[in-house]
Amino acid sequence: FDRLVQELAPDRDRSRNPIFQVMLAFQNAPTTQTAPGDLDLTYLPVGDTTAKFDLMLLAEETSGGELALVLEYSTDLFTEQTARAVLDDIQRACRAAAADPACPVGELAPVSQREDDLLRTWNRTNRSDRLDSLVARVREHASTRPDAVALTDDHGSLTYRELVGRASRVSRELLAAGVVADDRVAFHGERGVDAVVAFLGILGAGGAYLPLDPNAPLARKADMVTASGARLLITTAGQTEQTHAIATEAGRTAGTGTVTSEAGTPPTVLVCPTAADAPEELVPLRALDGDDLAYVLYTSGSTGRPKGAMVHHAGMNNHLLAKVDDLGLTGGDVIAQNAALTFDISVWQMTAALVTGGRTAVYGDETAHHAT
Repeated sequence: FDRLVQELAPDRDRSRNPIFQVMLAFQNAPTTQTAPGDLDLTYLPVGDTTAKFDLMLLAEETSGGELALVLEYSTDLFTEQTARAVLDDIQRACRAAAADPACPVGELAPVSQREDDLLRTWNRTNRSDRLDSLVARVREHASTRPDAVALTDDHGSLTYRELVGRASRVSRELLAAGVVADDRVAFHGERGVDAVVAFLGILGAGGAYLPLDPNAPLARKADMVTASGARLLITTAGQTEQTHAIATEAGRTAGTGTVTSEAGTPPTVLVCPTAADAPEELVPLRALDGDDLAYVLYTSGSTGRPKGAMVHHAGMNNHLLAKVDDLGLTGGDVIAQNAALTFDISVWQMTAALVTGGRTAVYGDETAHHAT
C-alpha cells in the first residue's frame, strides 16, 4: 500500500486515506502451531484501537467452517450504531447468498424488512396532480386566464399570455440556433422577469438551463460555460458586453475542460427578446422524457473546482409538486423570488406559483438585501 501511494502520488487529503477508503480482507491463509521443543503456543487476540481506513471488513473462515466477521470503523465518521447496522446488512446478504448461491449479488436484500417498510413509507408521495411538462402547464393557465398576472419585478409585470408568448419566442430562437435535447444553454443576467422568460424558453426548446452569477469573476463564469459544453448564452440588454466577454474567454479556453465545444469557437450570444409570439404561433413542445435534463447548477467548489449538478425533469417536477402540496399553493398565491439564480431554491421560487396559476414576484438585490 505504501509503495502504491509512493508510485501513484495521488492528491493528498488529510481527512481521508489516499487511493481507497474501504477495505475487505479475507483471511484464509493456513495457520501452523509448530513450536520449538516442548513449548506450547497459544494465540492471544490483541486489541486494535486505531482504524486504518474509514471501514475495513475482516472475514475469516474458522476451523468449524463458519465465517467470522469483524468490522473496523473510523469513529470520526461513524457511530457504533451505524457500524452495527452496516455489519447487519452484510450478514443478511451473506445468509441470503448461502441460501441461494445462484442469486445475483444485485438481488440480495440490501436492507432489512423494517428499513424497507420505512423507505416505502417515506416515499409514499401519491398526489392527485401530475406534472409532466412545466411549460405545458403554464400554457394551460395562459389559455384559461390569459390576462392574469404571472410575473412581477422591480420594473414591471407580465400576464400569462405575455409570459408564454415571450418564452415561446426564446424557444424559437434557440431552436433556430440548433438547440436539441439536453443541450446546455447558459443565462447571464440579474433576477427578474427576463430570467423566468429565459428559463421557460430554454425548457420549451428542450435545452437545459445553466444560470451564471453576474457578480462572479469572468474566469469562473467562462470555466462553467466551457466545462458544461454550453454553445449558447442568453443575456439581457444590460449584460451584453459582459456576456460577450464570457463567450470570448470561453472560446479561448475551450478544449481544456472535460466537456467542451470545438477549441477556439466561442459560444453564441442571444439577447432575451422582448417580442412575444401570438397565442396561435406558439412553438410546438416536444415530448419530454423524465430523464431529460432540465437544468445544471454549479456547486460552490468545496473540493477546489465547482462541479455541475444535473437535475432532470422528473426530479424538478416532483419537487415543484411537493412545494405546491407543502405550502398549500393556489391560483391566488404569490411566491417571492429573492434567491440568487445559482442557488437551487431559485428554481422553485420562480416556478412553483406558476404551476397553480399564481404569481411570482421577483425582487432584485436592492430590495432583497434591504434590512427593512
